[in-house]
Amino acid sequence: MVGGRTEGRIFTPPPLPRSNFGSPRSSSPSNQTGLSSSLGGDIGEADADRLADALGDLPLAVEQAAIWRVHSGMSAAQYLTLLRQHLAEMPDDEPGEYGMMRSVASAWSVPLHHLRTEFPAALQLLQACAYFGPQPIPQSYFTAVGVPVPAELAQAMADPQELDRIVQQISDYGLAKVDHRRKTLQLHRLVLAVLKNQLSPEEKVDMRHAAHVLLAHANPADPGAPRSWPRYAELLPHVIMSEAMRCSKDDRVCVLLIHVVMYLLSCGDYQGAADLAQQIVAEWRDRFGETHADTLEMTRLRGRALYRLGRYDESYQLNRRIYKVVRDTFGEGNMLFLRTANSLRMSLRSRGSFVEELQMQQNIFERSCHVLGRGHPNTLEYANNLAGCLRLNGQFFKARQLDEDTWRRKKNVLGEDHPDTFLTLNALAMDMRECGEHIQACRIQEDNLAKQRAVVGDEHPRTIGAMRNLAVARRKAGLYEAAADLSQACVRMYRRRHGARHLDTFTAQMCLSADLRQLGRLPESRKLGELSHRLFVERYGEKHPYTLVAAINLAVTLRLLGMVEVARSRDEQTLTVLRDTFDSDHPFCLVAATNLASDFAALGALHTAYEMDEDTLERSTRTLGGRHPSTLSVALNLAIDLAQLNRHEEATALHARTVTDLENVLGVGHPATMYAISWTRANSDTDTMQF
Repeated sequence: MVGGRTEGRIFTPPPLPRSNFGSPRSSSPSNQTGLSSSLGGDIGEADADRLADALGDLPLAVEQAAIWRVHSGMSAAQYLTLLRQHLAEMPDDEPGEYGMMRSVASAWSVPLHHLRTEFPAALQLLQACAYFGPQPIPQSYFTAVGVPVPAELAQAMADPQELDRIVQQISDYGLAKVDHRRKTLQLHRLVLAVLKNQLSPEEKVDMRHAAHVLLAHANPADPGAPRSWPRYAELLPHVIMSEAMRCSKDDRVCVLLIHVVMYLLSCGDYQGAADLAQQIVAEWRDRFGETHADTLEMTRLRGRALYRLGRYDESYQLNRRIYKVVRDTFGEGNMLFLRTANSLRMSLRSRGSFVEELQMQQNIFERSCHVLGRGHPNTLEYANNLAGCLRLNGQFFKARQLDEDTWRRKKNVLGEDHPDTFLTLNALAMDMRECGEHIQACRIQEDNLAKQRAVVGDEHPRTIGAMRNLAVARRKAGLYEAAADLSQACVRMYRRRHGARHLDTFTAQMCLSADLRQLGRLPESRKLGELSHRLFVERYGEKHPYTLVAAINLAVTLRLLGMVEVARSRDEQTLTVLRDTFDSDHPFCLVAATNLASDFAALGALHTAYEMDEDTLERSTRTLGGRHPSTLSVALNLAIDLAQLNRHEEATALHARTVTDLENVLGVGHPATMYAISWTRANSDTDTMQF
């Protein structure tokens, strides 16, 4: 079922009461007294009984009859005569769920017939509403101009006072539930069916199309902005019930459908987006053709939803196919090609092709700068993605520079409280963390998460991703208990949202495993680490960079539990694959090499540990800088190697410099600083660096 979200919380239209229209009233004496009251209060029991019998004892019909009699002042006898006339005009074999309830339809025909002669605009408004859903319909939908509706309704829509008047008439006759505070009207499912059944085939076509255009006019045209999400949540059930996907007369309706699916993606309803996009693609492929731009764009959105659901192979195959179609049909110098290329680029990450992904995203960004300009929102999105590619390829400082520029531009273009602006600040905090600014990164992300929660809600996928990022930042800042608390919350929320086998879930579990290791809870850390690593292997294979990150982190725990040879073997294999995938200066390689040297030291291979640490220190200094915490960790370990090799003077000098730098970079009270003071080897972990 397609749902939606409001303020980051799942929105599912509630089931509406059926008014028990299918259950006749009881014939008990107490109910007969109540029936007399329901039918107007001035009606005798005999007349009430005849009237109820004519209405099939159905509550919805009885309620409508009472409202009409009170409003019109019509006697029971007059109403019964009029009711029988309408019944006689109706076919006996009306099809459908509601067709059997001729008495209900006839009860409604009485006020509808009156509207046709006295207030045609009111009837026409109801006929247009017949193609909406049974959820509340904002009255503002009927303020559009240029909508193909009958002249009387068009005139009323152009005059706010007249529109209010006909809505009041509808309310007075009990034909719709009108909420004056929210300015909405709502029709029962049965009423919708009755209204449709009274239209001619030509009128049905015209009114359905009018409903589609009315909905298109109500499109906020900003599906990524949280302020628009409540309006899309209102539109969603009506878009579905009106079968807007079948409209081929107005391009604005296609735009609306694209925006509705984008809204579902933006607010985190990935399953709803995938389901609705699939239905629309099937319809549009038949109506417009597979190479039509709208069909391709909707297919792209479906691929994006599949990716977010963790259906990576399906997403990749879909994105690769439409990429070729768009390129061959429209060329490469257009927005559709750039969006499609960006979706395919996203799929490359799930396949572990980080280097190829970076090259492709660099090309997308440069093309977008040329086609759209550097400040266009799409270009800013591509810049954000390019920074992510740089980060995964170990180019942290370039990523930080690009993210900082993009964040400033997004604040000006989109606003400081836009979800995409939060996303870039989240990325910038991650860059700062990976560049070694652990304390500042943690502070920035704490503030960013609080603001993001206030705008999109606690349960939004991006909020949970920002929480996980903060958990890593807290761990790097030495706040181990706070990190573990946040990681545990992420695991719970991801399991509830995605289940146990989604990437987000087992990535959060890997993060929690590292937190528990820092807290000394090694058996728990191992259990979660092994579970996470196994799930990475099952999803991505042994050689995917994400799997290798999980292997690095797990090996530290295994060594600390005394399984040193197992840890050494795992680290050695991991480092070999990482060096084949990237180069030896990639930070993933540096972390793996740091831990492998510690494995050798624990096994008593002191010269091997020393040689590895010496090489890693030189590489880390060149790649990350001499005062980066990872570089200082290697320097500490090298000092310990020197001491164990009886080179005490060199060891003491290096140790003193390293401790001073750690005190300046992380602070005197940081656990890493205190471990360094006590000549305890440093362990390194890393992260998949995703949102």
